[in-house]
Parts: sequence; structure tokens; C-alpha cells
Amino acid sequence: MAKAKARSRTFKSLEECLAAAGRLEEEPDATTRSACTPDFELFLPLGLPRKGDWLAEHKETGQSFSTYHRRMKYPATPGKHTDTILLVPFGSFAEGVAQQFRPLLLDYCQAFFSGMMVECLPKPLSLSKARRRQNDFGHDQYLIEDLFDALHKETSSHHRAYCRLGFTLEDIYPGDGWNYVFGQARPMERVGVFSFARHSPFFYEGLHASEVPSLKDGAGWLRECMRTMVHETCHMFGMLHCVYFHCLMNGSNGPQDTAGRFSFLCPVCLRKLLLALSYAPGDSSVLPRYQAIQRSMQNLLEEFRAQGVPDGEMEGLLSDLQWLEMLGEWKAMRWQGGKRLSDLKKDTTGVPIG
Repeated sequence: MAKAKARSRTFKSLEECLAAAGRLEEEPDATTRSACTPDFELFLPLGLPRKGDWLAEHKETGQSFSTYHRRMKYPATPGKHTDTILLVPFGSFAEGVAQQFRPLLLDYCQAFFSGMMVECLPKPLSLSKARRRQNDFGHDQYLIEDLFDALHKETSSHHRAYCRLGFTLEDIYPGDGWNYVFGQARPMERVGVFSFARHSPFFYEGLHASEVPSLKDGAGWLRECMRTMVHETCHMFGMLHCVYFHCLMNGSNGPQDTAGRFSFLCPVCLRKLLLALSYAPGDSSVLPRYQAIQRSMQNLLEEFRAQGVPDGEMEGLLSDLQWLEMLGEWKAMRWQGGKRLSDLKKDTTGVPIG
């Protein structure tokens, strides 16, 4: 009876969640097998959606690893000559906190997509030809279709770019009938766009993102932008929304959504990304990837502390780092031959592996 009740509270049955990860015995690497084995202590299955949730309003059946594997064939994969993620700024980034965001986003993207190169276009693309309307705060809101068109037209010479992700301080919308989107991707075209605007803690007070003066005001904001950035980039790697576990790839209708708050990939989606990255020439193995993510987050924490941001305003980032430590404790026995992560040697940066 208890098992039946537990199952009834999940969007997918526990059996479906386990099956979605695919036949893990086929993975030649033991570390990958371990990392992609669903662990209900670390990865919670999605509960039934509530009114207002993304999954209550959008019918999504899910994408198993096996389905993903069947479609990820060349030229849909990265390769020796398409090994770059190109980040493309739109509009002004000359002032305020967003100017400081760019190198931090670049660093996190490089860590998350280990094995790929990450580049940022040095000069922002103009928004002058993009169609726009006014949002509720009297700020310009830009039609995302025109930003997609500009990505194709203005970055076509970047032949090594596997995918192109635009980002902007401006509010964006996908068309009539939509109030806004945080970001959107076109996986078949491998282009995406995301906006800093509505992640800002001051957006609903009417303050434009470019007017936020200091990195000190942006701890939670930057974390949300990082999550949106890698979520949209994963779409360009052919990954659909996750309906199995609490996962970075959950669809979300905003902060009130019961899903879409997790910063990491669940085992199903991790296995998909590792498959895609395996076609890139760089090292995309599991442990170095998690180490790089931890280093990037730790560097971000230290940067905010140096700016005088109290830990109480960085609960999300601290929670992410705590989860990485917990992941290390749970997985150490399988990943490192019985050694706990706290006993392992430090890497070259001096940050404990975890």
C-alpha cells in the first residue's frame, strides 16, 4: 500500500524513471554507469504537477535515453570541426552588473559542457532591427524570432560553432499570446536566446537590468541566469524537457512552479549530455566535469563574498555546493574504489574534489 501511494504521487512511475536511463550495463565506463544510475536519495522523482505548473499546461511525454541515443547521429552531434559553443550578447552590456556577469557565465558554461570550447562574441549584436513592444513597466520587449534570425545572419562565419546562444538584458517574448519567456531554443537549428531581465530581483520593481549597479545586488540573479543558459544550451544538444526527476531540464512556468528549481542534470539527462559531449574532442568524463562545475561555483561564491554579499543572500548557490558535496559522499564508493572524496588529493587549483 505504501509503495502504491508513493507511486501515485509521482508524474511517472518509479519503474518508468528507472527505465528512462536506459541499459546502463552497455556503458563501457564504470564511472559513467555509476553516475547515471538513478539514486532516489539524490534525485527525487517529479511529483504530480499542480495548477499553474509547466506540466499542468503542456503535454510532455518525456524523452528516454534510448530515444535520445537513436537521434544523436552525425551531423546532429558535435565533432572535431564543430566543437564550440558560441555565446552572443545582444544590446548594451557597457554598464552595471551585467558587464561583470559575462566572464562568470563563460566560465560556468565551459565547466558544464566539459569537452567543448566556449567563446563569447566580443561585440554585442544590435537590437535596432528587432521588432518590439512595451512590457508592463514601459520597457522595450523584443520578439525572439528576430533575435534568432540575427544569430543565423550575423554569426554564420563562425564555422566551428556547434550551437549559438544569444543573451540580452532586454525582456523577450515569442509572439502574440505570450507575456514573456526567460529563454527559448530551436534545437533543430541549434540556436537559442535567453534574457537576464526577469531573473533580476528588481525587475518587478520597474528597474531595468542595465540599471542594477553592482555585482553585490546580483547573487541569486546570476545563479538563475546560469541555470537558464545551460538549460537552453542543453536543448540545442537535442535534449527535451525532463519529466522523470527534479532536474535542470524540467520545464518551468517561473518561481512558483513545483519543478524547475534544480541546478543539475538528473541521471537520465546526464547520460544524454555525456553521450553528446563524447563526440567532442575534449575531455568530457564525469568526474572532471563535476570538479569543474564545483570550482566554478566555488569561485563565484568567493567573488560574491569579496563583494560583501552575506551568505544569507546566497542560499541557492550554497545549496548547490552542498549538493555537490553530498553527491561526492554518495558516489565515492563506486567512483573512486572505496575512497571518500574528502580523502582524495586536491586538484591543481587546491579546491577539494567533491
